[in-house]
Amino acid sequence: LNVKFTVKEFDCLLTREIITLCNRERDMISRGRSTTSLNGLRRRLENLFLQFIETPEFNPGAKNFQRAPATTTKLTKIFPKVQTELWTRKNP
Repeated sequence: LNVKFTVKEFDCLLTREIITLCNRERDMISRGRSTTSLNGLRRRLENLFLQFIETPEFNPGAKNFQRAPATTTKLTKIFPKVQTELWTRKNP
């Protein structure tokens, strides 16, 4: 849950996917799924969150530890405020 609120500050495809996976995990837990059936989902969530914290646009301290300059990818491109408002209206 803390991960969801941390990434919600930014709006890009990467953070949207992290939020979707957090919601899916919460839903599966509320339905009584076993922890073994959540392993794949949690592994995906961990990998995406690791990518999130390694991206300098989200974590300015990350550029101190990178060996090569970071490039903005399609997943990490932050959307302007107009697109953010449209996305939040479609997906509450």
